[in-house]
Amino acid sequence: MDIVLDAGELARIADAVPAGEEDAFLSWHHRTASLQRGFPGFRGSEALAPAPQAQDTWTIVLRFASPLHLDHWLASDEHTRTAADGARFRAPRSRGRLRRWRVSAGGRPRSPTR
Repeated sequence: MDIVLDAGELARIADAVPAGEEDAFLSWHHRTASLQRGFPGFRGSEALAPAPQAQDTWTIVLRFASPLHLDHWLASDEHTRTAADGARFRAPRSRGRLRRWRVSAGGRPRSPTR
């Protein structure tokens, strides 16, 4: 038996936050999430701090109900403005979409659905 974890459409954004700029980054993220809340299908946005000694980038996981909802946000003027405001934090090759994952009855992840 498979359980499909359908969190809608997820986007992963990596940010290279310079040392000492963490508060400015989190403030920018909170302002951006506040705007995202006004968009249909918005389900949440989390800023995940880097794992010590394992990575040097922050990760934002952005959740919308569907690919169309996410695309609506990404095409918006609000996104364009907040992306420009946060450009100093953007890491190279920093975006990606995450697909739904299937979990077997034993709880082990299997390949994502297409």
